[in-house]
Amino acid sequence: MNSQDLQQLGINIFDIRDFVDLNFIKEYKESVILARKWLDTESKHCNNGTRRVSKEFVKYFERLLGKDYSYLKKENDYQLDYKFISDCFNYFDENNITELPFGGIPKDSTPLTELCVQADSLHANLSKHVKLYYEMSNIINNKIIKLIFGNDTGVRNGPGHLNVMPKNSYMAIHQDDAPPWVWDNDMKEYRNLDGTSYRPLTIMNYTNVNRTLEDGSLYRYFIPTEYNGKNAKSCNWNFGQQIHDKDYGIKAHMHIYEDSWTNVLIKSGWNYYDILPNYKTVLVMNTIINNGIFGNIPHMVTKNNSENIRYGLYIQTWYPRTQL
Repeated sequence: MNSQDLQQLGINIFDIRDFVDLNFIKEYKESVILARKWLDTESKHCNNGTRRVSKEFVKYFERLLGKDYSYLKKENDYQLDYKFISDCFNYFDENNITELPFGGIPKDSTPLTELCVQADSLHANLSKHVKLYYEMSNIINNKIIKLIFGNDTGVRNGPGHLNVMPKNSYMAIHQDDAPPWVWDNDMKEYRNLDGTSYRPLTIMNYTNVNRTLEDGSLYRYFIPTEYNGKNAKSCNWNFGQQIHDKDYGIKAHMHIYEDSWTNVLIKSGWNYYDILPNYKTVLVMNTIINNGIFGNIPHMVTKNNSENIRYGLYIQTWYPRTQL
């Protein structure tokens, strides 16, 4: 599928070599390597930022793993950390578990999507090397924003967080709901219906060097075979209904790793595409184009087969000042 067809779905894949010179790339790679050295040490002590899970969620995995994670309790809920996440995924791998048993799975919970570490806590004590990496990434990202929206959009880089994915971890298949928005003539920007600023782009930079396809932890997205580059709005994006049918069962969201998901979607009329997380690659999700069609695209992060932690830096942009 060509890049123009992908852009109509809000998927933009850029190579930093198209935006900066060789000297910048050399310095950028050095900043990535130095930032990783610090992150590899500090990320093992991080928690899941502002995200919380229920007591039932943690108790389920306590029963499954036979361990006590009461230290995760924060007032009325629990805050996951690197140790908990690693313990869960290593347990799956060591015991060759391909599907979570019921055994008291919390109602309306999606454990395999929630089992991740968003390292917001790292932002409070960033090293000079990580700060330099952020600054250099922003230079690249601003050039990409200008390419997408032009000169006078007002779109700015916003806050970011790191997804920390240790060995054996993955992120289950899911969709990103794109909320409706309205044009605020007074503020001269798009805003969510609750009045907050709308996020036109999510930019993903990768703090990873020398990863291969065999290492896994690929960003995998699925597109209906009926998509021809022009009919995005008319395609059937209801992958949830196709997966949760009578043959596959209600336990579909408990299936572990990518093979189960990928095979079912292929049989249901979808193609999949992989993106290798590399420092030279920037993935941009455009949540405005075609009325936010990107929010319908099923995507996942496949299993990390490598000893090396896989990082994804999510940057949220803000204040679009251009009409759709």
